[in-house]
Amino acid sequence: MRSLAILMIALSTVAPASAPSNEIDSSPAAIVSLPGDTNMFSNYDFRQSGFGAVDWPVTFVFIGNASVQRIKDALCQQTSSAWTYCDKGGSMHLFAQASSSGDASDGFLGDGGVKRFKESCSTTDFTAHMRLYAPSASTKAAGNSFASGTYGSVVVATAHLDFEDSAGCAGRIHGYSDVAEQWFIDAIQSLDGWQVRPDTFDLGNVNDTYVVMRELSGTEVPHVYGNDRFATEVVVP
Repeated sequence: MRSLAILMIALSTVAPASAPSNEIDSSPAAIVSLPGDTNMFSNYDFRQSGFGAVDWPVTFVFIGNASVQRIKDALCQQTSSAWTYCDKGGSMHLFAQASSSGDASDGFLGDGGVKRFKESCSTTDFTAHMRLYAPSASTKAAGNSFASGTYGSVVVATAHLDFEDSAGCAGRIHGYSDVAEQWFIDAIQSLDGWQVRPDTFDLGNVNDTYVVMRELSGTEVPHVYGNDRFATEVVVP
């Protein structure tokens, strides 16, 4: 596994987990870079386009010939049928600072990501949700990715599970990042030529398992946190 340069411990302190809050307790975000690389990004995404309340930890780093759209297309159209991710989710935001002058990137990137299916109050299964982040490239042909002399084209991603993800659902719940990471590993391993290397990058975003209640659409909704700090590396052919 590769340790990361944690360049700035940041950014949000939080209300106690027992109180409704838009922030999580005892898990400050940090700005990190991959070993041997000068691109920087936050190790959590944020619930707003600015520092403050965090959403989920970064658990995937795509390298090689990665771009946001290429990954989304593969998860929707090329995985085995049990692992098809075509639906869109709500947007969150990741801080990024790209080292390439051709990338428009110094700030917050938004993405709604991809999900297995849309939930309703009668949904009986969890769905997995991945958000993918990278700056806009200087040309459309290049796709959205960090340009890296060490890793090629880089995209970073968060993953979590959703249940009854709709306003007013009594059973609504979000979280379980480590479980979601494994679901997406299973999906990506079905892609021809894609190499999956779990526990490659230490992103410094470890936290124990605990629950934060957040008010969403007038209802307090549990968000279950727990992350082992190690991100999966995926080599995109």
